[in-house]
Amino acid sequence: MLRAAFHIHTHHSYDSFTRPQWLVDRAIRLGIDSLAVTDHDTLAGALETKRCATQTKLNVIVGVEYATDLGDIIGLFLHEEIQSRHAFEVIDAIRRQGGLSILPHPFHHHKQVEDLAQNVDMIEVFNARIRPDRNEKAVALAAWAKKPAIIGSDAHFLNEIDNAIIYFDTSGPLTKDVILQTAQQWKVTYTSVFKTQCSQLVKGFKKRDPILLRRQLYTMLAENAIKLKNKFV
Repeated sequence: MLRAAFHIHTHHSYDSFTRPQWLVDRAIRLGIDSLAVTDHDTLAGALETKRCATQTKLNVIVGVEYATDLGDIIGLFLHEEIQSRHAFEVIDAIRRQGGLSILPHPFHHHKQVEDLAQNVDMIEVFNARIRPDRNEKAVALAAWAKKPAIIGSDAHFLNEIDNAIIYFDTSGPLTKDVILQTAQQWKVTYTSVFKTQCSQLVKGFKKRDPILLRRQLYTMLAENAIKLKNKFV
C-alpha cells in the first residue's frame, strides 16, 4: 500500500510558516510515500519541496491551489504557472498541461458549484478544516457529478499533514491515472478550530492586515473567555 497526503501548504502560502525541508522530514518520519504540495497561487512551494526531497524516497507532486472568480481550484502535476484566474480557464489550462484538476472544499466560498463539479477531474469530499456537514454535501456532490473522490488535510502546520491519509493499492509510482482509477482507503482526523484560527493569524501577520489580526484575536479571546466561564459556572 502506498500512503499519500494531499492539499499541503508551505511558507510560500500567505497563511503558513512551514518550510519545505521541514515538510519533507516530517513526511518521511510519518512514513508518507507521496505528498501533494498545493500552495496558494504559486508553484514555488511545491517545486522547492520537490528539490528538498531529491535525495529521498519521498515523491512530491507539484501542484497549486488557485483562487479563481468562482472559488479555489487545485491543479496537480503542473510544470508551469497559470495566469488566468477564471475558474473554467484554469481548469482548461490544467488539462492542457496534462494535470489533474480538483475542486477542493466545494461548499466553502465557491460559486456555480455544480458547473465546477462537472468540469473538474476530482472532488475533495473530506477536508480536515471544513465542517462535517459541508464534507457530507461534498460527498453527495461527487456522487451526483459521478466524479472520483479525494481527501485533503489542507495542512498549514506540520502536525496537520497526516490528518487526511490516502492508501492506494499499488506499489508503483503515484501517477495521475493511479489517483483517478485505483481503489483507495482513507484515514482522517479533523483539524482543531484553534489551529484553523492560528493560520488566520498567520495570514493577517504575513499580509500585514491589522484588521484581520484584531478580528481574529478578538474571536479567539472571546471563545476562550466563554469556555472559562462555562468551566467555573
